[in-house]
Amino acid sequence: MEDSIFLPIISIEAIALGLGAIALFVIGLQFRRGKWLRFIAGNTFATDDELKSPEQKKLGKRLGIVMHIGCAALAIQGCFLAFNTGEGDIICSILYIAACIAYISLFVSIAWMIWRTYLE
Repeated sequence: MEDSIFLPIISIEAIALGLGAIALFVIGLQFRRGKWLRFIAGNTFATDDELKSPEQKKLGKRLGIVMHIGCAALAIQGCFLAFNTGEGDIICSILYIAACIAYISLFVSIAWMIWRTYLE
């Protein structure tokens, strides 16, 4: 393939991860505000009174935190894919380690949410 004067195109995977991160951020923000709680599993057919209960608000806040951590994980992985040149750059190494830490944090936050919900 010959050299081109155009900048390299960001991969479709990086774009998809960026859009996913934006979606998780918006959904997490709405959950933390106590909105869109019908999207949580089991709340589809809940009445309006059930959705206004303090337990549902707590669940929305906890799930919003998990969504924001997932947003960070997707954004970091998208940056890694966008900046990955395959040459072993230090930036790519840092982004890879940050993505691993973000995904571990995501799993820990899911376990935390399940544990806190179970205790109540």
